[in-house]
Amino acid sequence: MEGFAVKGEYEVVDETTLRITELPIGRWTTVYKKFLEDLEQENKITGFTEYHQENRVHFEVDVPKLEQLEDKPGGILKFFKLEGRLHDSNMVAFSGDGKITKYSRTTDIICEYYDQRQELYQLRK
Repeated sequence: MEGFAVKGEYEVVDETTLRITELPIGRWTTVYKKFLEDLEQENKITGFTEYHQENRVHFEVDVPKLEQLEDKPGGILKFFKLEGRLHDSNMVAFSGDGKITKYSRTTDIICEYYDQRQELYQLRK
């Protein structure tokens, strides 16, 4: 199965604090907040604070055993669900002549537009 791995971004602030500044593509902030609330209810984290802006995610998470998470397979990414996969099985786009076309591989899209892009690059030069 083809696809792309997607990952969120985080930073270890100190021994007990994790800063999450980007979620994987397709993961919504409100759903992720609920996930963190569930972790807090299960006593896997001691709390979290939100510092979001209109177009930026920002969670500060208090994790008592952060060092132990880093040593596990998959580590922080897996525990905090900051990794995922985008599947490329349903790729539909406009073709070079403006018709909606379904592509089976990413390379098919590249091949479709290669000649047009090459011409445009030459014109720009």
